[in-house]
Parts: sequence; structure tokens; C-alpha cells
Amino acid sequence: MKKSSILLFIIYVSSFLSSFLTNRRPFWYHQLKKPIFTPTGYTIGFVRSILYCFIALAVSIINDRHRYNSQTKRFFSLCITNFLCNQAFSLLFFRLKLLLFGIINTMLIALTAVDLVKKELGRCQK
Repeated sequence: MKKSSILLFIIYVSSFLSSFLTNRRPFWYHQLKKPIFTPTGYTIGFVRSILYCFIALAVSIINDRHRYNSQTKRFFSLCITNFLCNQAFSLLFFRLKLLLFGIINTMLIALTAVDLVKKELGRCQK
């Protein structure tokens, strides 16, 4: 349990530190034409905090409950890829203003998330 608590703490703190990659006043972002359903910055920050908490919790639970084998190795590599892409989004989109790379990064996040869900659903059905 101690090892999982440390893992949970490391993941959550690194997520918090990545928030500093986002410009605090991205004026150019407010000038973009966005759909009416685009959430506010505060909403996005709140949701991302909860998301990172759940990511950290899922990784620590898997780390506690499963022996390290090829399936858990694939799970952890997908989690790390998803986590790094999530962290890179703020840098690519808000700080560097690389919209195309932000979109590509978002697709990678979605693909790894779908793959993680498929793996878990497949495991639950066995």
C-alpha cells in the first residue's frame, strides 16, 4: 500500500506541475472561434484535476492487485503514453500554439484511452 501511495502522489504531483505549462492569460485562445459548447477554462481545470486523480488511482490499484506480466506491462505502457500525451497537450496547444500537433496529440490521447478501455472490458469478460 505504501508503494501505491507514493505512486499516486508522484503521478498527481507531476500532473499539477504540468499545469504551469499553460499560459495563464492565453489571449489568442479567447479570439479563436470555438463552438458554443466549449467549456470555460475553470471547468477544464477542474475536470483535468479529477481526471488526473482517477488516472493516478487506476494505476496504483492495478499496481497493487496484479502481478507484473505482459498484460500489466502493456497496461502501464498505455497509461504512461496517455499520461505523457495529456501532459504534452498544454505545452503544445496553449504554450507553443501548435494547433495541428495539439489535434494529433488529442487523437493519441483518445486512441490510448479507447485501447485501455478495450483491454479492461476484455479482461472483465473473461
